[in-house]
Amino acid sequence: MPDHGVDNISPLTFSFEGKESYSLGERVKLRYRVTNHSNSQYFVLKWFTPLEGILGDILKITYKRRRIPYDGILIKRGQPSIDDYVLLKAGEVREGSIDVSASYSLSKAGVYHVTFAGVIWDLTKDLPDQVGKRSPEEFTRFQTPKSKIVLTVKGRGKSVDTEGQVQRKKEKRDPRNLRSGHANEPQIKGGSEGDKAATKAAHNDAYHYADQGRINVQQEGGKNPQTITWFGAYQSKRHKRLHGVYNDVAETLKNEKITYDFNGSSCQASWYAYTYKDTRTIYLCNMYIAAPFCGIDSKTGILIHELTHAVSGTSDHAYGLSGAKQLAINGPDKAVENADNYEYYIENLPIWLETVLFVMQKTT
Repeated sequence: MPDHGVDNISPLTFSFEGKESYSLGERVKLRYRVTNHSNSQYFVLKWFTPLEGILGDILKITYKRRRIPYDGILIKRGQPSIDDYVLLKAGEVREGSIDVSASYSLSKAGVYHVTFAGVIWDLTKDLPDQVGKRSPEEFTRFQTPKSKIVLTVKGRGKSVDTEGQVQRKKEKRDPRNLRSGHANEPQIKGGSEGDKAATKAAHNDAYHYADQGRINVQQEGGKNPQTITWFGAYQSKRHKRLHGVYNDVAETLKNEKITYDFNGSSCQASWYAYTYKDTRTIYLCNMYIAAPFCGIDSKTGILIHELTHAVSGTSDHAYGLSGAKQLAINGPDKAVENADNYEYYIENLPIWLETVLFVMQKTT
């Protein structure tokens, strides 16, 4: 789940209802109810709540005390649009449904304990004029009270595939040890000729900077200021993880075929890109097309963000420069699992900043 160190208690509550039991192989859907207990209307940012469905790791699900990993869509989001908000009037109750089995593998018969204790990223009485221009650091966040439900799955047979499992079954892997000093040629589906050329260049740069990242994090024994800024104080286990992520991304870009697809059907207005863990396809959305080639939230940085999801199973605990830096200070164990931290580390390397300065000088 996203982590923000939120102290505000939400005036909204979520509750869930399900069937008495589900058969193995049946989709496990829950009804949810969100209630505004206040005397004021609120515009609610739907991100990471059931109001948008399950578009992130919003549930804690355990089976025999072991947590079921999230296996759904992994998104790099930009600034929210007005469509990302929903109005809840004073006292209003709104209902909907979510498909738990699409994002969490409920593959065994038995009892599952489900908990939602998410963060509402932005809650405001009046929809700001600056929607689409405000960064995540400017949001007013609220912690929702915990809501729990117990699910029972019965019978035998094959369980429903998660979205991640569906995507992995579509792909054919052909990993090779090419021992080259550059990225393997990507496959690009859709997009204009300009989009394809820019993405191929960003792909090649992603290899170069991931390779540079695995070298840089080793400097000064992992205790250099750049690494501490984005991943927190040195700790051997964390350092091994962050070096491993950059190494895995670099080796995958060198040895495997990555597909970039401009035809992803799930893209939304405020998304840069999305993927699924342990896959090799990155779906690119309109915000990616509009992104700069260098600088912050660049095309190369976006690819690195998504590749850490797909290759190394990182999560989205925080978004934005400030959120990533705060995570490194207050939650370094989560910083080394947060995709934006890997992106912004690269986009703040001295060699990257020198490239940005060179480009700016050439265009002025």
